[in-house]
Amino acid sequence: MGVSERSGDASSRRIGVVLSVVSASGGAGKSSVAMAVARQCCNRGLSVLLLDGDCQFGGCSRMTGDEAPLSFSQLLRACETGEGVAAEGLTVVGPDAMEYAEQHIPHLPYVARQAAQWFDVVVVDTSGVWTEPLLSLMEASHRVLFVVGQSSSSVMGARRALDLCLRCSVATGSFLFVLNRCSRHSLFTSIDVSCALGGAHVVEMLEGGAVVEELQGCGLAERLLQDGNPFYKSAAAIAEEAVPRCQGAQEERPPAALRDGRRMGFMASRRRNDAAKRGKHQLAAQEGALRAEEALWR
Repeated sequence: MGVSERSGDASSRRIGVVLSVVSASGGAGKSSVAMAVARQCCNRGLSVLLLDGDCQFGGCSRMTGDEAPLSFSQLLRACETGEGVAAEGLTVVGPDAMEYAEQHIPHLPYVARQAAQWFDVVVVDTSGVWTEPLLSLMEASHRVLFVVGQSSSSVMGARRALDLCLRCSVATGSFLFVLNRCSRHSLFTSIDVSCALGGAHVVEMLEGGAVVEELQGCGLAERLLQDGNPFYKSAAAIAEEAVPRCQGAQEERPPAALRDGRRMGFMASRRRNDAAKRGKHQLAAQEGALRAEEALWR
């Protein structure tokens, strides 16, 4: 998805929702949550920009398999010139070379606000470093998804980050805390984290299994949405809570080829089950015949 001329006054359009995804610890699954929420918003017919705010080691474009994503410098140039960006489906913006990170990070709040003129939803996957540009980005965001991992260090890091926001006069009313990788065997529940954060509202992202990392690492994140992975299913509820336009929106049906493939897979499984049943009956009949023959010899 590239830069394109846009007709009409951008100010006459509805301003989209800026959704920042942050975390106070590494390994909490922040990028996976950002990708899942962006996919769910796109699945409801909204134009979504997934902006990789980790200008050094960002890998959102690898999750989608996009080998030539729109670069941050291209998006920044489009914002400064007013050219705009073609807003269709899911557009991923990846980082430039690492040496440009220090130059680009201060522009994150500006780029996110400008891109909201062209997209229904702007999801910003931030880095794990809490600096002044990150605080400015959170202030410019309509909602902030604060991802907490299943570790005590992640919970305490979230507590320290909240204290920082208090000292810097950053409003936290837009924060939505997301406890990642929840299951029956998880260390923490949303109630535990809510108590640790002073009664904050915490929602849960279900554990999706090793297949989440495997498919995202292969650039097949869309398969998780199509297969109904629990991790992506729980992202739907978060998208509806964070983005008002997702509430009540009808999910788009999968392509006909995918629906036919599911039907064929179902019929194939039925054929396999029927064959297995016939095999069991045949085996039982053979065993009965052998027992009858042995009885005659006796």
